[in-house]
Amino acid sequence: MSDVNIQNGNQVAGSSAQKTAVLDFYNQIPAKLRTYLEKFNLSTPQEMFDFLQPKLSTLENPYKIDNCEKASERLWNAFVNQETVLIYGDYDLDGTSGIILLYESFKALGFKNLHYFQPSKANDGYGLHAHVLEQLKVEKNIDVVVTVDVGITGNSACEKASELGIDVIVTDHHLAQDDLPKAYAIVNPNQPGDQSGLGYLCGCGVGFYLVRGLCKKWIEKGSPVALDLKSILPYFAVATVTDMVPLVKDNRTLLKFAFESFKNVTNFGFKALLAELNLDNKKLDTSDIGLQLAPKINAITRMSAELKPIDLFFRTSQADAKAFAKGILKLNVERKQLQEAGLQEAKTAYEDYLKTNSVDSQDHHRVFFYASEKIHHGVTGLVASKMVESFGGSFFIGAHSVDTGIVVGSSRKPDHINYSLVDLMATSKDSWIRFGGHANAAGFEYLKSNEAIIWNGSNEFLAAAKMEVGDADASRAISPSSCVDPIELEWFDLNTHFFTWVQFLEPYGSHFPEPVFKLSKVPVLSVKVMKEKHFKLNVVNPHNREALNFVLFNSTEEQRQLLNSLNRELDICFKIKKDTFNYNQRFQFIIESIEA
Repeated sequence: MSDVNIQNGNQVAGSSAQKTAVLDFYNQIPAKLRTYLEKFNLSTPQEMFDFLQPKLSTLENPYKIDNCEKASERLWNAFVNQETVLIYGDYDLDGTSGIILLYESFKALGFKNLHYFQPSKANDGYGLHAHVLEQLKVEKNIDVVVTVDVGITGNSACEKASELGIDVIVTDHHLAQDDLPKAYAIVNPNQPGDQSGLGYLCGCGVGFYLVRGLCKKWIEKGSPVALDLKSILPYFAVATVTDMVPLVKDNRTLLKFAFESFKNVTNFGFKALLAELNLDNKKLDTSDIGLQLAPKINAITRMSAELKPIDLFFRTSQADAKAFAKGILKLNVERKQLQEAGLQEAKTAYEDYLKTNSVDSQDHHRVFFYASEKIHHGVTGLVASKMVESFGGSFFIGAHSVDTGIVVGSSRKPDHINYSLVDLMATSKDSWIRFGGHANAAGFEYLKSNEAIIWNGSNEFLAAAKMEVGDADASRAISPSSCVDPIELEWFDLNTHFFTWVQFLEPYGSHFPEPVFKLSKVPVLSVKVMKEKHFKLNVVNPHNREALNFVLFNSTEEQRQLLNSLNRELDICFKIKKDTFNYNQRFQFIIESIEA
């Protein structure tokens, strides 16, 4: 780690040498970063060491998840008897990553008769579909179906599979409804009664734990395991970051190791896209995955009815993969345009709503529905997320088909308010065509004619949820990650040792957000326009006369007025990033906010 000499702590646990190494490690952490770690209940040197230096040997036993061993035994028999296995995954990045993770793992473990299926968001919609299983039984003579990131609400599909003589192994992490599907085995740490404590895994993460269970089973049976689990960690990382699950315990440990694994990706399509984004041959971080890589793959789902995101991972040559990756970048440009158009329409509709409805902007126990034939179905979730960021509350944004009267869309709510969108929708479950997902993000379909009924039911649910929390207890509904104030810095704090430690605290994400820093009365010598609304501020550290690289992206009109004013002493909140542009290794400060 650059100029930081970090001990690896391989000494015997509890020994004097090990305690000394832990204390040395602790003392190297800058005091202001130690204070930041303490906000997340990490108070001792050993706790900070374990959090920042996780070991794969501490991972939970995969068989702790209910039915994981049962599913592993069934798949062992399928392997021995050369049965035909189908991997069925959702169309989002969690499901996509899960499909390729399971496919490559099963291949490495020796499965011969292996197939995969991913529904089209535009043509098939969300879920485990009975008619698809029926068709594939005829075409492929499927014996076993393994789902990933889908299936916990697939009751009718599992019933049809049973009629067809197909054993379904559901691996999922979504919240279950009252009646569980009658599958051969349900591997879901969020199903009722599961005591594994692994409910923080994403769908691909549950798939990864099934693979760990298979490796364990193969070893028990005396069969060779020609699979390096680190080779599939990039898929785990993409899913874990993009599904915004808590980066705690095993999630954090695996993600920490996954960043290095991106350098060794061999999949043609994945490698080609990484190259197009200049992310190949480097150690990635959560920002690279969430802001650079993920939106491009997601553009396939959002923008194309013919292509599926899993198609990226099944390219057959380098040339084919490169052409496909370039096509993805074009789709992403189109996605941005449609997202912006949809967002502006939704904002206008909500602002019109506010003119005739009294809304407390501080009260997040409120809901707004908006559906339009002009909003593209592929960007409803993105628009809903942006609406939450701008206004708070729950937003249901849908694409309305005038021909059918059906609204298909996505809902989002603030992370720090403790109610579940799934529970909200369940209060009027007979009025929806279908719904499902997570507490903070869910998908749905309903008839436009039912919207008023659904909206009224949602308001009643939120009114009850607000009373349950109570005004005096409202702060208890806020997660620690939403209460972290910017870290006040002095000029002498700005050095390579401090910057490097900020990087070492990675991974950042849900339940452990990236720290924001603040400098007061920063003398800005000059401002340079980089591109449209992007600016570079010329700042020199008065402590050591070093030039500092402050960058402001997507500035607001108010921020531009501040930068153009004669007052060049500003209070700046920022994040510290490593800048690798043109393979330079330097640090830059990404501005979050500025004030005069």
